Amino acid sequence: PPRSTLFPYTTLFRSDETGNYLLLRAVSSKNPVGQELKGSRIPINSPTLVGWVASHNQSQVALDISSTEALEQGNLIVPETRSEVAVPITVSGQVIGVLDIQMDRPNAFDPETVATLQSLSNQLATGLRNILLVMSAQINYEETSLLYRASRQISTATSENQVIDILSETLTHTNHVCMVLDVSRSEEHTSELQS
Repeated sequence: PPRSTLFPYTTLFRSDETGNYLLLRAVSSKNPVGQELKGSRIPINSPTLVGWVASHNQSQVALDISSTEALEQGNLIVPETRSEVAVPITVSGQVIGVLDIQMDRPNAFDPETVATLQSLSNQLATGLRNILLVMSAQINYEETSLLYRASRQISTATSENQVIDILSETLTHTNHVCMVLDVSRSEEHTSELQS
């Protein structure tokens, strides 16, 4: 027997690096159209429910969506959607994503359900924040290890060229734009400045 789905269409959006777009990162849908939308992006200021929630950092519910309204919302609504709730995923007051749930019947979301979804969203935010912290710590560890190895190699270098080679090799493994400048002046240039 087919398993019944509590929420037939659930999506998770994450804000991009610029903070201007929401990217559809995860989809749970009984409708194959939903899976095809994965990877879609919408502007945070868009007139969609998800865009509004992301720009205002507040949950929003649409209790009775007509077919016409669903089409006007763009391609991120499954055609049979009749009600929708979008809940912000917030870390330290900043929206990092939106949990969006759509139902095929009107008035599907009562205040208790919205409160429960907000609680779930808060748990998602905590999990995502922890993942970001672990990733940041890992990057910091790798960069510190890289710099430590470079400093050990530089301390045993026997020429300026070796130091520059070690430094250049080390800097190619970082996520930063780096430049090494030689600020020594030629004797000709120095004597011109003194005249």
